[in-house]
Amino acid sequence: TNLGSVELRRKARANGRRAGAIPYYQIIAIQQQFLSLDQSDASVDSELATVLWGPHVLSRWQGNPLHYRADTSRPTPRTIMTMRLDGPSPQVVRRIIDDSIAAEQNGLEGKAVLDSWAKPEKRPDGTIDGYGRYDQTIRNLERLLTQKSKLPVVFEASDALIAENSQDAIAIYCGWYDPNRVVLPGKFVRGAVGFHIASYTAVGLHATGGGWWTPSLLDAGVAATMGPVSEPYLLAFPGADEFFPLLLTGKLTLAEVYWKTCPLVSWKMLMIGDPLYTPFRKNPALSDADLPEELRSALAGG
Repeated sequence: TNLGSVELRRKARANGRRAGAIPYYQIIAIQQQFLSLDQSDASVDSELATVLWGPHVLSRWQGNPLHYRADTSRPTPRTIMTMRLDGPSPQVVRRIIDDSIAAEQNGLEGKAVLDSWAKPEKRPDGTIDGYGRYDQTIRNLERLLTQKSKLPVVFEASDALIAENSQDAIAIYCGWYDPNRVVLPGKFVRGAVGFHIASYTAVGLHATGGGWWTPSLLDAGVAATMGPVSEPYLLAFPGADEFFPLLLTGKLTLAEVYWKTCPLVSWKMLMIGDPLYTPFRKNPALSDADLPEELRSALAGG
């Protein structure tokens, strides 16, 4: 049944009535789910990605068909790799463009600053802890960079934020949590890429402070970042051990890296930066062979 058609929905209900109470109520339930607007707030960027889909379920989220682990055994809807150039001021946007060009020409160099939350992946009873599962992606990234990359790595393993302004020459940043205040780790190099995992970090893009980490990172010199426009749940963020390793190979643009690792679409996340930015094209910090085998598949067709 074409759920996007009012007339076909009406005909389906009529057929259901003739078939009996159970088929009728099943059809009603399917149509209610399709028409529901429950938790349908989303970033404009993420909704624009689905503009070619035609009618689809709007409640909550949809799986990202461009994700490198998406099921490709059946046809998937055409999805646009949306991004934006935006920030607290026009001057910041111009600086993002200039810094991205400079970093591509000269090669992005600096340290990786990673801020874990000391959350175990499993609870004492053996069940998976959602916070710990994401925290493990930061620990995985730290281990990969330490073992395979020449990038200097600063790793905060406790549940405290990295001390404010304690670092310099930051090229890569990933950390969390504290959704209510911004504590910047230090000085970023031109072209730096980084994001902070917390709720509501991109509610406002044209002001800084409070818990608005996304515009604050841009204002502090970061050239590419991401964040949610409202509560996204942790499953909305790209894994740190997927997003950054792909970026560090220099084989994919920023847009390709984001859309190959962002799990959801028609949801809360947005990515800011030059879509074609490829900061490690000149001096890759990781090779294809350094990546976990499954992640290497994301480089195919990039």
